[in-house]
Amino acid sequence: MSETVTNTRTTARLSRARDGSWQGSIELARARHLNRASLTLTVVGTVDGIAGRMIGSTERPWYIDLALTRPVRQQEIEVVEVDFRGGPLEWLRPFKDAPWIVETTGDVPTVYLNSTGVEGLVDVMHAAGGTPDERLLLDMTAAQIAQDAWIAMFHAAISDLDLDEDGTPLMPTGWREPILRMMLPDVLPGRQLTDALYDIDDRRTKGFGWSEVQTSIQYAAGKRSQISRKLTNAVRSVNRSDGSGNR
Repeated sequence: MSETVTNTRTTARLSRARDGSWQGSIELARARHLNRASLTLTVVGTVDGIAGRMIGSTERPWYIDLALTRPVRQQEIEVVEVDFRGGPLEWLRPFKDAPWIVETTGDVPTVYLNSTGVEGLVDVMHAAGGTPDERLLLDMTAAQIAQDAWIAMFHAAISDLDLDEDGTPLMPTGWREPILRMMLPDVLPGRQLTDALYDIDDRRTKGFGWSEVQTSIQYAAGKRSQISRKLTNAVRSVNRSDGSGNR
């Protein structure tokens, strides 16, 4: 059990039950958490005389949102910090040099931040206030992550559309629906949503015009991540710094 805001970490020892299985429990102390705690299962033990060996783990954490008055399934992006190189999620290890990875196969899209990908980056992202340069880095990093997430979610949303009896693609459900409703008007402007959905599916499956539409997808993602505005602010900040240094 952990929470980034309070830097709280809780572990538990497993004990062998009568049926031979291993069991354990963790008590969530409300007073030690502020907002949202996550539960990740990683079983560590002694194997062949070597202590601290990882035996198994869950692929995704569970979340306990302490700010909600009733439990709901949120349709927002999850952000998980994990060590790609030596952390519990083995499927991330081929991406050990990447600063982050966007995963879209689950019920909720997840951005995995590599805690060892870029030294100090995660600390800067958690810094309260910080220097102007740190805030600038934070804004640009957040915008780039957001753009990557929008692109990945759009491709995931159109990758496997259901068809009706006439072969017309149907709008997907869950988080995929609002992604397409928000991005399609910018990807294929000037078209009704139904026509745009049919066109984008036709381009993807047949390949005709698919490469050309990638520019529009990137534009639509950048528009929602506000990367142009943040890049403009970054350039202005650099120019001001250079001007001050030359005085």
